Amino acid sequence: MAGVAMLSRAGQKALPKVVLGQNLRAIRSYHASRYHTSLRPSGCMRQLVKVQHGWRCSFTTTRTPTDKLRNVIHKARQDHTFLFPTLLVASFASVCWLTLLTYDAYTREKPTLGDFPPEVERHLRNAIWYTEIKPEPTIAADSFTRAIEQAEREGMDPFSPEFTGIHIRFAAALEKFGQAKGAVQILERLADDLVEKIEDIDRGRATQLKASTTQSNKGEAPGSSARSSAGATVGAQESERARLVKRAIECKVKISNLYGSDYIQDNATAKRVTDEAMKMFIEAMRDPRSLRFDENRAGITADEAGALLSGAGGINMIWGDFGTALEIFKLALTAVRQATKGKPSCHEAFVLGDMSAAAARLLDEPNAVIDGKPATEASIKHTRHILRGWAQEALQCAQAVESSERNPLCSMAVLTAWSHMAGALKALGDLKGSRAMWEQVLDTSKRPDLQLLVPFAQGALRDLMQWKEVGSLTMLQHLIALYDTLPLWLLPAQQKFHLSQCSKRDPSADSRILCHHTLGQNSAQMWVPLLYWRS
Repeated sequence: MAGVAMLSRAGQKALPKVVLGQNLRAIRSYHASRYHTSLRPSGCMRQLVKVQHGWRCSFTTTRTPTDKLRNVIHKARQDHTFLFPTLLVASFASVCWLTLLTYDAYTREKPTLGDFPPEVERHLRNAIWYTEIKPEPTIAADSFTRAIEQAEREGMDPFSPEFTGIHIRFAAALEKFGQAKGAVQILERLADDLVEKIEDIDRGRATQLKASTTQSNKGEAPGSSARSSAGATVGAQESERARLVKRAIECKVKISNLYGSDYIQDNATAKRVTDEAMKMFIEAMRDPRSLRFDENRAGITADEAGALLSGAGGINMIWGDFGTALEIFKLALTAVRQATKGKPSCHEAFVLGDMSAAAARLLDEPNAVIDGKPATEASIKHTRHILRGWAQEALQCAQAVESSERNPLCSMAVLTAWSHMAGALKALGDLKGSRAMWEQVLDTSKRPDLQLLVPFAQGALRDLMQWKEVGSLTMLQHLIALYDTLPLWLLPAQQKFHLSQCSKRDPSADSRILCHHTLGQNSAQMWVPLLYWRS
């Protein structure tokens, strides 16, 4: 009873009513539950949970997960003032980036190599991988072959840009791996197929024209719908033919380059194939006499025509037909100027340099033919003046090209034009001008672009040292003056021959000086005793 009296009033109300002398187990349970209630955190509520033998009290928290998260964030902000905002921003950015990547992966169209069937594209990807990324000639060739075979099985048009592009890419891969003959075989087979297809189109058009002519002779006028469909068919055939002609010309030009390369070195075949390409291009021009190279039925631009003509001229230079090469270079210059509309370009300077080189090589031939006639001293001199003008124009054109548009062709044009201009000045008797040009080559600090000409300049200056000046006249000019006063019987037989030949060619002093230098390389040493005799 004493224990019961010590309880609070609320506790007394909550005490179970027990009879004195009964088991006090219920009282001990009550005190234990009160003790555990004092340890329970605030904000809890009591629930009755049914168990196997009755009911018991269960305490649960009233704080939601949001409250817990808020407390954690508050604690993190207090403990980590700088790190927490950084991690928060990084996490948000990562989630956004991941969302964007997921969206892009599901919405972006897969890249394709063109209008190829999936299997053909797969073989092409393997071929390009083993050609460009991990070079394996055998695997690349096998992949290209499988792509061509699969394209044929899929029924692709053998003359479509995609199908012909596979052959061209295959030939380029073989050339990269040093198999030039294999590349030539592929391109020749493709070019023959294209030419045959062009002939089929021409025969079909001729048949249609003949049929329409027969109908008109019989007085059977076709209806408007028939005329419109026929016009659409003719237009489609014309565009298709133009594309095939252009592709055939491109194939033949590449075949010519491969034949003339170091791999094969067959200049005769290279010239033959180039002539075939030139013939196809001229036939495609609407009016060859107008020299409007961009007006053709093959879709070839003036710039492409200039490159084609320039390459044809180079092949003729290699073959030794310098007269034909010079005429082709003149056509190439016209085409290039049409493409650039008069604006200086490296291609124009390069063609001008090639023209000066072709003219110089033509004049060096023993039986030169200029403008279809045997060369004379007057025509040779006139051609040398023109040659010097072309070389000078090439140098000026290369210098006028803007720095943003310069390419290696400008450097090649300067090298070619510089050497031939110096040679032309020497041939025309302007020894000071020739020497000055070669001396500029040796000054590499001022003209670093002429460094490749240094060995040629050294040899040319050594040659010009034989023409050492004596006062205001050169040594040979003194000799010419001596020849006019000396009796001919005082001269040795070889010198008589030289002087007589030079006098017959051209009586002018400059030409006679050049003639002496040409006929006798040691003329300066031969004439030294006569100078002493004269003095």
